[in-house]
Amino acid sequence: MSENGQTLRRKARGILVLLGALSLGSSCSMDGERGGIVNAALVDGRVVGDVLDPSMTTVILVYSPTDCLTCGGVLGRWVKLGREQDMAVRLVMTSEPTPQEAASLAFLRVEVVGVLEDEPLEGRSPAAYTFVGKNPDHSAFGLVAQGSLLDELARPMRGVASHSSGR
Repeated sequence: MSENGQTLRRKARGILVLLGALSLGSSCSMDGERGGIVNAALVDGRVVGDVLDPSMTTVILVYSPTDCLTCGGVLGRWVKLGREQDMAVRLVMTSEPTPQEAASLAFLRVEVVGVLEDEPLEGRSPAAYTFVGKNPDHSAFGLVAQGSLLDELARPMRGVASHSSGR
């Protein structure tokens, strides 16, 4: 094999390793992260933890209004998964949506349950957090990581509730 061919293969392997590391780092179990998002204040005086449904799995999505206009595919997938697997999907915004943005969200049949008082944790938006009852389970930051988490949760015989045991 030529020297150029070997160099290209090494670069390709390096890129694949880097992509794998990035994807692992952006979707993770939330064991030990008991505070964080559940204690984030909403402008109406509640905290994010107040919108969790203790009787079922809840997905908290933290998006900016501009994220939502460009992420209809992922946001729509969360809504669909919520219906199919009887999960509560709750959308928390980083700022008040404009009337146009609110109309787009209504078209997707997504209800905004609150607006964060401060910037999202660690500045990460869009983000998804899953809870089983009131217990944190997983998180995913960015649309690619959310897509991976959605794929994992949608697998047959594999739901959010199964993640909590054994970790």
